[in-house]
Amino acid sequence: MKTNLLGLDAAGLAAFFQTLGEKPFRARQVLQWVHQRRESDFARMSDLAKDLRAKLVAAARVEAPQIV
Repeated sequence: MKTNLLGLDAAGLAAFFQTLGEKPFRARQVLQWVHQRRESDFARMSDLAKDLRAKLVAAARVEAPQIV
């Protein structure tokens, strides 16, 4: 099951990137894309390396919670 990045705080996001073998600053980059630029498509996150974008597609998602 893919990890929903919207469910993680800054520390959780840093830990998630560590499990992917990435440096902690990647968490800040993705936070900016998701929260400031409101981008949920990893392919459009142009300042991330292509291999990192591929890892994110395989392991993560950006999805708002459902309203019930």
